[in-house]
Amino acid sequence: MDKEKLSFWQDQYRRSVDLYEEIRKKMQDNQLQYDGKLQPVKGSDVVCIYNFTKELIESAVDSTIPLPKVEPTIKNERNIKLARTIEAMLMNEVKRINLEPLNDIDERTTKIMGGDIALVEWNNSIKTHNSVGDIDIRLIEPTRFTPQEGIYELERMDYFFLDFEDTKEHIKRLYGIDVSDESVDVMRTEEDSTDDTVTQVWCFYKNGKGGIGVYSFVGDTELIDNEEYFARARYACSRCGLPQPAGEKVCSCGGKEWKLLSMDYEELEEDITLSDGRIIPAMDYARAENGEYLYQDVEVPVTEINPFTGIEEPVYEMIFDEYMNPIGDRQQTVTRPQAYKIPTKIPYYVPGRYPACIRKNVSASRKVFGDSDVEMIAEAQDKANKLTTKAVAKTEANGQVLAKLKRTDFSFSNGLQILEVDSMDELAALKALDLGFDVSRDIAMIDKLYLWAKSMLGINDSSQGKPDTTATSGRAKEAQIMRAQARQSSKIVMKNNFYQQLYYSMMEFALAYMDEPRNYPYQDDTGNDEDIVFNRYDFLEQDEFGNWYYNNQFIITIDPTGSIAENRQACLEAMQADFSAGLYGNPQDPETILTFWKDRESMNYPNAKRQVSRWTKKVEELKAQQQAMMQAQQTMMQQQAEMIQGAPQGMPPAGATIGEPEGEVEDEMLAM
Repeated sequence: MDKEKLSFWQDQYRRSVDLYEEIRKKMQDNQLQYDGKLQPVKGSDVVCIYNFTKELIESAVDSTIPLPKVEPTIKNERNIKLARTIEAMLMNEVKRINLEPLNDIDERTTKIMGGDIALVEWNNSIKTHNSVGDIDIRLIEPTRFTPQEGIYELERMDYFFLDFEDTKEHIKRLYGIDVSDESVDVMRTEEDSTDDTVTQVWCFYKNGKGGIGVYSFVGDTELIDNEEYFARARYACSRCGLPQPAGEKVCSCGGKEWKLLSMDYEELEEDITLSDGRIIPAMDYARAENGEYLYQDVEVPVTEINPFTGIEEPVYEMIFDEYMNPIGDRQQTVTRPQAYKIPTKIPYYVPGRYPACIRKNVSASRKVFGDSDVEMIAEAQDKANKLTTKAVAKTEANGQVLAKLKRTDFSFSNGLQILEVDSMDELAALKALDLGFDVSRDIAMIDKLYLWAKSMLGINDSSQGKPDTTATSGRAKEAQIMRAQARQSSKIVMKNNFYQQLYYSMMEFALAYMDEPRNYPYQDDTGNDEDIVFNRYDFLEQDEFGNWYYNNQFIITIDPTGSIAENRQACLEAMQADFSAGLYGNPQDPETILTFWKDRESMNYPNAKRQVSRWTKKVEELKAQQQAMMQAQQTMMQQQAEMIQGAPQGMPPAGATIGEPEGEVEDEMLAM
């Protein structure tokens, strides 16, 4: 363990945590406000009966997941096919990972705390019969993320920290290191923790080579120190450098200590045939970095042309003993430089980006995350809580009280409701007073605060699904929805940007670690199903120097259809209008109807898949009928032609009357 390095990262971590503590505390307060548990900084405690913060946040939750759209930077037939392969892989991985629950949590976290963070990982524990490892995604609470001080864009940071609670036993199983003497970081842990848990700190940083390194520790114990965290690696003997055999703990040289070595490339053992027909040979000529062939001295036989036969033959020389007596001959050789072959080296793809992806709620300058919806309406919710508490107290105080003379003293504790008075004047002084405190103004103000908060977040009744009497027509309702979308456009842009980052990281992990070809179902542009194979070797290119590299020049954007539910509904309605107007073709034509349903299926319209299957069968039956009719017509025409050709000369064709004029016969033949 390098104590100097451990001390350096501990100091960096503690300083960054201290500088970020105020923002972290604000995030925690935002969560308490959403839960209806936040109390004023000063003054008496309040009750949160009307928690419109939670209502408005829930009204803005978008359950749809933006789907990827991949295009190559350089458009040619091969790159377009690779882009479709990446798109198929990403869309199927979204289904396998099941991003819907993650998106549901992310929607709330982002709006509550101003942002969220996702971590992309390669999980080797995910295994199938045909593959080892797969992409994994998990959400990290923003309060567990600590950025580099003074830097607000993730990719510009030299480092950032993540911290988690974990059990001592799990860490020992995972890293083989005993952390029984360590404990949780009380400055980072809110809940009560047991003696079995510790706080693990992860630091992701940029190394000197432009890659990503990781340093991790628990308290004063180092767990990970890897400057090339995403590079392929293997364990080798610290003494002799030989690779560690599977299951062996002692090297053949007797060494018992193993070190982790990065693997920059793999050597092929057999030719690789790519999907486009290219072949990567297992052996290739050795080259220098500038692409020039490398040579080695090789003895080659000397030959010459036989003047009599014209055939190239080897040249021999006589061999003599020590007394110069000839004892035989041998073939003459000469040493010449010759290019030689070595196993083809294919570099491993190494992701060059941080595996973390940050989502901002609303763009904000000089902030790692964005502005929080909860924070924007915090004052309104605070005032509403105070007014609600006041109104509840007034309501509870409503009722009747008894007014009496001060000297009048009585009680009904004896069970007999008998009142003894000294005079009738004292009896007349007894009065029941109604205390009816007016809370209408408090309630009106609370409603006003709610409307102000609602307006501030750009939410209207239409987007909440509430009756909206201000929309007097369908066009007016559509306009209201569009205006609500415009108010949410910044959030939509930030969400799309988050998923673009996520999809690009997923693509990089697939290129880096998917060793086996993997099949993914996909629908082409015409809506037909096809099977696409993702093979990382298909992305290999060779430069002018003969060096192999991976083509990762692809632009990943978001498919604009279905970014939010309202936009998706508008697209479906526009699609229906286009179909009715005949823009798809004749609305009565089964092929037109099939195309229409395929487009709806691409937008996950209910029962669309069933309709596509139904109309596909009808189109196939119709084509079969048409083909049968065409074949029958061709057969009939061929039979008629054979009858005409086989009739004797001078004899009229069948059905003609002998003696008819020649022109009439020709007309009848044409009519047939």
